[in-house]
Amino acid sequence: MLRNYTRWTRRANSTEMKADILGSRIDIECRPETGVTQLALEGMSTTVTVLLDPDEARMIGVRLIESAALSNTSAIRIVPSPE
Repeated sequence: MLRNYTRWTRRANSTEMKADILGSRIDIECRPETGVTQLALEGMSTTVTVLLDPDEARMIGVRLIESAALSNTSAIRIVPSPE
């Protein structure tokens, strides 16, 4: 489990903001003037960058939250199926 936190910082003389996710290989930047979210994943030898519109960013965010909840098996209550 990552022991980190997130804070948003604004670049000087700009509306662009960056999510500082300490301990993560993922960079997230938002650009309110253009309506773009930039998602960058640092790999072993390269960095993959994806530009998302607000709807795509929200959809991915929701799916990441759901996936995190579903993969945390100690937090999932298993209900036996009726026979």
